[in-house]
Amino acid sequence: MNRYLLIFIFLLYNTIVINYFDNKSNYSSYLIVPLINALLIKYYFGDFDKGYVWSVSDIYYWFGIVVVSIIILYGLQRLF
Repeated sequence: MNRYLLIFIFLLYNTIVINYFDNKSNYSSYLIVPLINALLIKYYFGDFDKGYVWSVSDIYYWFGIVVVSIIILYGLQRLF
């Protein structure tokens, strides 16, 4: 299975599951859920590139995960 598709499915599932928990923190769901997702995806799947050097693909990686997670949260808020 394509790695990007697998990450997207994992991101979609995690966003939906985490969103169903009561948010008892003082932070907005639009901040905390993408952060949790980004850390989980980084832990499970790693980077798109090899090595331990920051590159442009890392910026796209983090930005993409956070933006897609926020879009999913926005869609869930509009549906329910």
